Amino acid sequence: MVGGPLYNPLSRLRDMADVALGSPTDGQALTFDTASGLWLPGDAAGGASALDDLTDVSAAAPADNEALTYDSASGLWVPEAVVAALDDLTDVNAPSPTDGQALVFDTASGMWVPGAATGGGATLIKKAAQETVNNSTTLQDDDHFTFEADALSYYLYTISVRINSAANADFKAAWSTPSGGIWSMLGSTAETAPTLVSIAGQTTTATPVILPCNANDEIALFWGMIKIGATAGTVTWQWAQNTAQLSDTIVRNDGVFAYWKAA
Repeated sequence: MVGGPLYNPLSRLRDMADVALGSPTDGQALTFDTASGLWLPGDAAGGASALDDLTDVSAAAPADNEALTYDSASGLWVPEAVVAALDDLTDVNAPSPTDGQALVFDTASGMWVPGAATGGGATLIKKAAQETVNNSTTLQDDDHFTFEADALSYYLYTISVRINSAANADFKAAWSTPSGGIWSMLGSTAETAPTLVSIAGQTTTATPVILPCNANDEIALFWGMIKIGATAGTVTWQWAQNTAQLSDTIVRNDGVFAYWKAA
């Protein structure tokens, strides 16, 4: 019939010369059989439905937050705990670092530990808040100018602070060090020549540097050296009134403390 559909004897898959369908079942796919050279019905080779189904992965029971890492001994990808913090590293021991510390290598333990940064630069600490004492000659620890010192080491330092104290109270400063520590300090203001003190500084009873004051804000400078003996520990700047007076002796919040590990 002119204009009607043409019959194609090869319009079905089973009619193709290189296909032998037989009786395919539900879910089968057409796969090539090299032995017969024909496309035959067969079970489809499905991909892995889970990561652990892959032949180069062994991850049957991963734990929370583990990552897949390659294990060269087994030739497999296996779950491994991810390092979440610096202290989790096997060659680091830094559970409680303090402000301004750096990670330095300790040859005795073979570990990286918190310590003072050295080698080419000073550690700078800014006084973050004003402090005041009144009617007290007891040397108090400064809240900000403190650091952890290594055993058998030398530190150089400078302190620049703005102080205010009555003329009859004046100002005194010292250092608290670990047992066996020795320190020297030069102190000066615009109206005083430098005053030197060099003593063993294990306790707050050590002789301090004394600076006269005039009840006005003035810049005080302190500099010197701290030698640490066999005992490592905390080094802290201390200060108070030299003569107890019912007036405020103040260290303002814009001072700077710089220290270097010299040896």
